Amino acid sequence: MQLHQFFYILIGFLLYLLPGNLMAQNCSLSYDGPAENCFGASTIYIAEVPNGVQELSWTLNGQVIGQDRSLNVDWDQQSGVFDLCLAVADSCSGILIPPLCREITVREAIKVDSFSNFCTGNFIKISIKLLVV
Repeated sequence: MQLHQFFYILIGFLLYLLPGNLMAQNCSLSYDGPAENCFGASTIYIAEVPNGVQELSWTLNGQVIGQDRSLNVDWDQQSGVFDLCLAVADSCSGILIPPLCREITVREAIKVDSFSNFCTGNFIKISIKLLVV
């Protein structure tokens, strides 16, 4: 091998090692969606998982409720605090990823009229105009 060929190979290898190729794979889990909901609401949670993950599951208080990257939950069973977890079966660069769990609070709804519900714990601004005669 001639010296200039060696330098071309060395330069090519060094270019391969530039940032981006040296960066470790992101092996973290996350999901977006509200931590508080009103009873009767329907909400969507979106999973952010590492590249290459093929199998995931959502559980609510230990019961599997979904296996897609997005999850639609109807909070119509009861109010209270629930554990919503996202887990993957695949490893990431040989590392097992622990499930990500968050507490989700579902507040009771108060029916105001045939068109309006309000969650307990929320504030409402009410304006009253009095006509004095």
